[in-house]
Amino acid sequence: TGKEAYRERALKNMAFLEENFKQSDGSWYRSGTYLDGAWRLQYDAYLEDYAYLAEAMLEIYELTFDPTWIRKAADLCERVITDFFDSETNLYYFTAQQQVDIPLRRIDVMDNAIPSGNAVLFNVFQRLGVLTGDQGLVERARKMALQVLKGIDRYPGSFARWTKGLLGLVYPVKEIAIVGVEAVAFAKKIQTLPLLHRVIMATVEENKDFPLLADRLLRGDTQIYVCENFTCQRPVDNVEAATSILGI
Repeated sequence: TGKEAYRERALKNMAFLEENFKQSDGSWYRSGTYLDGAWRLQYDAYLEDYAYLAEAMLEIYELTFDPTWIRKAADLCERVITDFFDSETNLYYFTAQQQVDIPLRRIDVMDNAIPSGNAVLFNVFQRLGVLTGDQGLVERARKMALQVLKGIDRYPGSFARWTKGLLGLVYPVKEIAIVGVEAVAFAKKIQTLPLLHRVIMATVEENKDFPLLADRLLRGDTQIYVCENFTCQRPVDNVEAATSILGI
């Protein structure tokens, strides 16, 4: 919507979570109670908490185009891989390996009232893999999908978020990189277009940390690169020309 109040609220909410729910070792709490001016945090976060938090951080990146949020999402995913991964199924347990007060660690894959942690993580791995160029994350997503294909075929209504994520494995994601002084303004215009199957990165200065932004020369005009699988067409200097390339 472009409404600044929503952007500010998202950033305040995330700052609140980081200040109050993140533990010193990088793990997170799930919930707690606030009493007499202090928090009493009780439960370690589950898989769905980490997955949704990482997804939120990637959304905040597209609100701010501050790459710090991509790095934070990547750190969360590393935590998930370390603490929740099941090598036999290539899926992720609902609880971390450090949680010992449960008789059985289960793996949830069906999207019920809310999408499962595995389904959200499946989407996050794909998106983060494109943003960072980490093909290992994309491969992890592919292996996750192989475990649920039969379920998706039989009960598609119970695997809605998985089905959405499958688009990223079947059809190339539109990768849009924008560099130059008007990069953020151009990106916000492109965000309003009916193009959901895409990743957008924008920067006003040179950035060699991410493949989509690396080696992009900052010239006088802001440049828009439309790419697939990190192969880009010739850059254009206005949103209308980019729209034409995107076929919208």
